[in-house]
Amino acid sequence: MAIEFRCTGCEVLLRVGDHTGGLPAKCPECGTLQTIPQYGSELDIAPKGPPDPSDPDFQPRKKSNSKNNDDTAGVMSLLLGLTALMTSCCLPLAFPVSLIGLVLGIRAFKSENRVPAIIGIVLSFLGLLVTLGMTVLMLFSF
Repeated sequence: MAIEFRCTGCEVLLRVGDHTGGLPAKCPECGTLQTIPQYGSELDIAPKGPPDPSDPDFQPRKKSNSKNNDDTAGVMSLLLGLTALMTSCCLPLAFPVSLIGLVLGIRAFKSENRVPAIIGIVLSFLGLLVTLGMTVLMLFSF
């Protein structure tokens, strides 16, 4: 037998084996993490049709679009990379900006629009190198 339940993020019908009840699962459509209901529980029986808006407990769900989040992370990585290069002489500011730019760029690299992510990674890495070079110069110049 299979366990059928609806994703809490996008309401898509999911079907898994009955031995997976209680385990965590990631929705293949929206990526929402959730726990698979136990076989035979009331959550196992997927509701038929859309929820009724006249129901007093009805709350519309907001859909999360991870593609837009990844594109935004790529653009933010690009902007932080530029900022890291421009502020490389200000060590307390440039180092964390470079690291955050690298992290966001790597996160956004898996999206369809990789160009801002790649440019952000390169600029953040260059900003980090310039910042570390400035640090070394300042340490050995005294």
